[in-house]
Amino acid sequence: MKSADTLELVQKLFQLHDVKTELYLTEEPLGQKIKLQVTYAAGIIPVILTIIQSVINFSGS
Repeated sequence: MKSADTLELVQKLFQLHDVKTELYLTEEPLGQKIKLQVTYAAGIIPVILTIIQSVINFSGS
């Protein structure tokens, strides 16, 4: 009885495998990569500027 359950699980996995994997493995477009990098920079730059300002204020005191 257990072997039938295992076989069913394998069949389900093969059904999942049939999904087009090309959609997941395609390369991200250049425009999307640039947009992502700009988003990261927009979040990181203010933090860096705040740290630099804090260091300058601390060393000036």
